[in-house]
Amino acid sequence: MRRILHFPGCFALWFYLLVTSVYTTWRLTPGYSVSQQRSEVTLYRGLRVRNMAVAVLSPGFQEEFSHIRRPAMEKQQRVPSAGSRGTPSPDYYGDPRECDSDSSEQEEDKMEVQFDGELKEEMISEGLSMFGRSALGSEQVYLHLNLSNRKLDNIKILCSYIHLHKLDVSCNEITDLSCVGHMPYLTELRASKNKLSTFFDFIPPKNLTVVDLSYNNISIMTDLSAHRALTTLILSNNNIQEITGLEKCTSLKHVDLAHNNIHTISGFGHLPIRTLSLASNQIKNISGLEKLKSLQMLDLSSNQITSLEGLEGLEFLQILDLQDNEICQISEIAFIEDLPLLHILNLLKNPVQEQAEYWLSVLFMLPRLTELDQKKIRVEEKVAAVNKYDPPPEVIAARDHMANVMYGIIQPQKIFDSTLPNLDTPYPMLVLTGPQSCGKRELAHRMCREFKEFFRYGPCHTTRNPYFGEEKRFDYHFVSPEMFEEMTCSVRKCQVMLYNIV
Repeated sequence: MRRILHFPGCFALWFYLLVTSVYTTWRLTPGYSVSQQRSEVTLYRGLRVRNMAVAVLSPGFQEEFSHIRRPAMEKQQRVPSAGSRGTPSPDYYGDPRECDSDSSEQEEDKMEVQFDGELKEEMISEGLSMFGRSALGSEQVYLHLNLSNRKLDNIKILCSYIHLHKLDVSCNEITDLSCVGHMPYLTELRASKNKLSTFFDFIPPKNLTVVDLSYNNISIMTDLSAHRALTTLILSNNNIQEITGLEKCTSLKHVDLAHNNIHTISGFGHLPIRTLSLASNQIKNISGLEKLKSLQMLDLSSNQITSLEGLEGLEFLQILDLQDNEICQISEIAFIEDLPLLHILNLLKNPVQEQAEYWLSVLFMLPRLTELDQKKIRVEEKVAAVNKYDPPPEVIAARDHMANVMYGIIQPQKIFDSTLPNLDTPYPMLVLTGPQSCGKRELAHRMCREFKEFFRYGPCHTTRNPYFGEEKRFDYHFVSPEMFEEMTCSVRKCQVMLYNIV
């Protein structure tokens, strides 16, 4: 005892090595039960640490420190071989890890042969993770448990694991989830790909927010008014025919009911749902969504929908998937034309795609789209759609100019030949037309001065009043509208021009 007092640093070092060795042996030694490995330390059921075995090493201890072995192995190693007179056999100093590995493999093979589907403590020990404080903050416990793909059909042992926050029992053969009712702090439950036929048949944990019951045999939805904290509900790939029991889930934001047998959209009320999937059902009419004012993503693909009526009030809708339906007319786009945030639309595998000018028509009616039929929309395509169906004035003027140029290229000689004198027409007539006050009269007088051998000015009749400097019978024949109408009807003059005041 005196030597220990003289060497406090050595004693602290020995004590640290001892504790480290005990902890390492507990973590690495396979085949122990939960109670053996953890030495009366309940890791998950909320009990306090009762005691811990501590070995004191004297300062004179000079043997090399090694990990504590399993009791069975120690007992076996202490037995000397026959005829050795107390000396250990050659196998005594063999690697204990090889023995542990062989025994572990044998135990696993035996477990696989004799496994009856009931959950054991050993499986729970392997699936526990996320070591932290309990909900009350007074204990250190494991918060997550993953038991997926274990071929389990009985998990009643989980009733005593009250501190779990997340539980994953997917890909098993479970038919009963009543043990979840004993987990008041559970926030996430994943039980997809099991054999469940009932819907939430457990006492609702007050903080349960995420539930995944997809790929089961659920056919009826019951009342979920007690699950006020539920935010995500996944029920895809079941046999559900009617949507019920969700009206009071006031926190619900994500609902997946794809691949069921639903015929009518109903039962949502004023829920704050943002993402809704109803793909691969038997829906023919879009109804019951007008109160979902927060809806942002809607999947109605692989149904029998023929009209988009019922979507016009979803002002926050951003993504709409209508692939593989029976929409035939482009005019149906008018129901979603005023949705200000819609930027992704999918109409693949609909008859409307076969119509001429389908792409440009949809782009013109929905100019805010960035993706159509799973293809990014280019700016050039949007411009082409606008120029086709609602061109601006400059585009109209450019098109008229192009038409006139092409017409002039096609018939240039006929126009010029008719204005030149020849033997058949020694005195051809050249008529100048144009808008009001564009300079027709000045151009005509100049041509008569410069080409007086070919042209003479012939004043026309007009119903307007003379401008300053104009002379009667020299510039125009100024007549009244009645006289002009009479002259037009009788065709008494050779030079008659209808004048329209602009």
